[in-house]
Amino acid sequence: DTLAGMADVIAVFGSGGPGDRVAGVCLDMMRNGGVVIDCTEHSAIVSSGAPAVRGPYQLAGLLPFLQGNILPNLDILGQEAASHAWLRANEFSRLEKALGLGGGQVRGKGRDPARKPRVVFLPTNGVGLGHAQRASLVAARMDKGAQVGFAAYPSCIPLLQSKGFDCLPLVARSELHQTPIAHDLVNCLRLGQLLAPGDTLVFDGVFIFNSVFRTILEQKLSGVWIRRGLWQAGQARRTPLEREAVFSRVIVPDEAFDELNTDYSRGPKVRRVGPIVQERRQTAKQRDKLRVSLAERFKRPFERLIVSMLGGGVAADRSAQLQTLCAEVEAHPDWLHLIVVWPSARVVAGLYGWTNSFPVITQDALGLCQAADMMVSAGGYNSVHEAYYHAIPTIFIPQMATYMDDQKRRAQALAERDLAVALEPGDLLSLQRQVVAFLENGEAEEMRARLRKVALPERGTAAAARLIEEVSAHVE
Repeated sequence: DTLAGMADVIAVFGSGGPGDRVAGVCLDMMRNGGVVIDCTEHSAIVSSGAPAVRGPYQLAGLLPFLQGNILPNLDILGQEAASHAWLRANEFSRLEKALGLGGGQVRGKGRDPARKPRVVFLPTNGVGLGHAQRASLVAARMDKGAQVGFAAYPSCIPLLQSKGFDCLPLVARSELHQTPIAHDLVNCLRLGQLLAPGDTLVFDGVFIFNSVFRTILEQKLSGVWIRRGLWQAGQARRTPLEREAVFSRVIVPDEAFDELNTDYSRGPKVRRVGPIVQERRQTAKQRDKLRVSLAERFKRPFERLIVSMLGGGVAADRSAQLQTLCAEVEAHPDWLHLIVVWPSARVVAGLYGWTNSFPVITQDALGLCQAADMMVSAGGYNSVHEAYYHAIPTIFIPQMATYMDDQKRRAQALAERDLAVALEPGDLLSLQRQVVAFLENGEAEEMRARLRKVALPERGTAAAARLIEEVSAHVE
């Protein structure tokens, strides 16, 4: 339906019949007054009696055939096709009527002038909650009169609801589904029921799902893509960049350092903003109060607090690094180690057997990290910028799965400026040494002092919200 509504001509090549899906597009083209050119070797479409035009069966002959025969007569050919008796004789509604199935599903809802346009954010379901966190920051800066909501996956919903946003639950991918895209088909239907022409869909993610692509086209929405960059060298990103065309605006949050900012596409629709990162101040009194409550909760008085956020085990197994941290903390009775666990994380059973280390689920990971003496983290966009903007001494152990951004390069940019430590995942001995140096040799406080002196780029959260409002109001 969508392709047929976008195009004027479809040319079908091949040695056999067009197949069900291509045949469906051809029928929609004919009904819409478009032209179908049958370039199959055995005239599979024309021989059925369908109002198609016989064309060249070699691709090289298509352009002169279009220019000489089709384009000058496009309107006439389209009108003849749409009114052809073959279409009326083969209307699907005849079969529906014979079987008592009713009139079928009506697609393409019209715009209700009394309905206020919505802005719906859809963050992808990553290793952690980074996309949802970033989208919620932008949504919170939208005009208070805007109809703002979310369509989100189950792991993200508690975080978003805690910030006061309504959420349409989406279906996460599962190995239990019969096909890899089963969940996305359901999500496409759900989004189609939620959204209507005139609404705006804001997608925060790397790969643009079919459900997002189709919904924007089929529901005639304004689309905004929040696209954080820093892809790994050699990563194939052709498909997302091709699908960029469906969006009215692409918002690219900057990295903290200029050498990390790369333009993967250009044009008036692409707008850069400053880093999108939480803005939270924690006073010394608040910090002390939180540390006292943690000591009471875990029944462990402590002098040093470590928070680790190494991911949910989806991109890479981090059990070796966590066990190394737990073993080192166990040798220091006055240390407490909190392991932040995301809702979809895979937690190994061995993490529950330590005396001074505890897995915790929290919606305020930043508050814990601000209260800590140091953090051990992966190198995602949110965690790196939160450490940088809130002066948190950090050891970064980047995740480098093929589908992720270049966490190693991001972490190294801080390490080269002596504002963090970046380690390879397998360098467990250095991890032990660095933790001890941070907490016993005073290196963590020295790093905190350096972080507090740096000039921070202006945050781009409010600017991103204004750019979305322009699109939702159809202002260029």
